Amino acid sequence: MVDGTPLFEGLAILQWLGAQHGVAQGVWPQDGTPERLQALSWTTWAYVTYAALLNRLWLATRDEALRSHEHAAAALAGVNELLDLLETRLADRPWMLGEAYSLVDLVVGSVVGYGVYFGADVEAHPQVKQWLGRLQARPAMQGEV
Repeated sequence: MVDGTPLFEGLAILQWLGAQHGVAQGVWPQDGTPERLQALSWTTWAYVTYAALLNRLWLATRDEALRSHEHAAAALAGVNELLDLLETRLADRPWMLGEAYSLVDLVVGSVVGYGVYFGADVEAHPQVKQWLGRLQARPAMQGEV
């Protein structure tokens, strides 16, 4: 609850936290900037667009009742198209929004990293692979603080 109003859905909570607390910490862009629009777009891309294909891949490869080689291949093709977009995004910057790590990297990287565990490999996308490696090497991602 935020001031008596329910706040639900993981992405909405993350975006709200970024706006309320991340700006002051330098990990979320200020309102009214192009970077804020990119932050909203890429975090939504991860939670909605990319995650939907990951779910489709999981169902086609892991759920006995829905297992389908054809559906798995289609989901993997879609995943690779989306990873191509991310590859292009990361081609000229080390982090999602530029030179500095942000909550956008955490959100997008968490979804992309989760996908690797059930077959959405990033090997064919060197920029994504390097970025994900940098992200996962951060102490907070390893449970160290």
